[in-house]
Amino acid sequence: MKRVLFLLIIFFQCSSAFAQFSMEEYLSNAISDTELQFFKSRQDFIDENGFKSPILREVEFRARVNNFEDGFDDYRLRFSPLNPLERSANKNYRDEVRQQLSLSYLLNLEEVLLARYEIMIDHWQLTQEKALAEVNIEFYTSLLVLIRDQNSPNNIKDFISMDKALLDAQLLLEDIQNEISILEDIIRKTYDFSGSIEWTEEALVEMKTIKEWMENQNALDLSSNLMVKNAQQKIAVSQSEYKVQKQESFSNIGYLQAEYRENDKNTFGQNLGMQIGVSIPVTNPNKPDLARKEMKLIEDNQKVEQEKTDLENRFENMAKHLDSKLNKYDLVMAKIKTYEDASFTLDKTGNTIDVLVELQKFRSDMTEKKLSLAGAIYKDYINLISINYGLSSAPYINYLSKTNASIHFELDY
Repeated sequence: MKRVLFLLIIFFQCSSAFAQFSMEEYLSNAISDTELQFFKSRQDFIDENGFKSPILREVEFRARVNNFEDGFDDYRLRFSPLNPLERSANKNYRDEVRQQLSLSYLLNLEEVLLARYEIMIDHWQLTQEKALAEVNIEFYTSLLVLIRDQNSPNNIKDFISMDKALLDAQLLLEDIQNEISILEDIIRKTYDFSGSIEWTEEALVEMKTIKEWMENQNALDLSSNLMVKNAQQKIAVSQSEYKVQKQESFSNIGYLQAEYRENDKNTFGQNLGMQIGVSIPVTNPNKPDLARKEMKLIEDNQKVEQEKTDLENRFENMAKHLDSKLNKYDLVMAKIKTYEDASFTLDKTGNTIDVLVELQKFRSDMTEKKLSLAGAIYKDYINLISINYGLSSAPYINYLSKTNASIHFELDY
């Protein structure tokens, strides 16, 4: 019985085994994710090739013969310069694409970081649930020993009930250990570490810190939101591409032609000539296509405005849900505190097996609620930070840690 009381008193102080794992290193390692290498290859292509237009649209050489017996007697060399505005538009397009690639890189880094935060939160929650299952197993094992020692025919029903509860706890522990193993395999695919991952509740950001952060939040600053900035930059790329196509439709601005007509009666200088041709942009065969692209740009701008509204609503709703979960967490913690002194409760009830089991079930249920709420709170908190000013934005810190430990990034874009 003393062993049972001891287990109940230390019930909430159980933690998983320690190992070599660093949240900060795991988050810093996000920049080596294979998904980000795609943007690096595109960036390299732009750096090496670019979208520079040539100075000349085409160079043409012509030769004419009036009499096959006499050979060629007329030579012409034509230079067709490219529209200078097209060259300028292509340069601007290259700059916009480079900026868009940088934003896309950061946005994908944001998604990778968010996924790693959620993996760590899931792993933390599972290890706490594992500790709970282990305490339940030890509790029901001790009760079975107690019932067996009493050796009373009246305890058969209790023995069967406790044996079933023990099996359920053992099966649950097996499931949890399997889920932990799967998560650790996922982590090791991108960040290798020795042993298993250690967690202590004290290592994570405190609930009061999250509450303080919530109280200091004002309206969502969309100007710094990566999703909005990336969408706007995509429109800037489309606009610059539209300008390129518009100027390409007037790429033929004319030509400059040098001529030489062989005539024995004239001097060399008298045989030379020159022509200049200027294209008159009376018609534009690409006008319908350009009009369709211009309409598409208007639609894209409207979509960005709708995305801003959706983000504001998402942020507001998530903030409300987080505030509600924080209130629920306080209620659960208050209830846990009420029953924290197990020995006091047991002294008042006569220490019967039914009371022990009921108290254990109650504590187990409260702990499950606590862990479920804590995991949901951490995820909402990280998601709100991501929406508000970005996990991949400076200062680079681990928002899940109690001390806001630094993360070291060497951004490659």
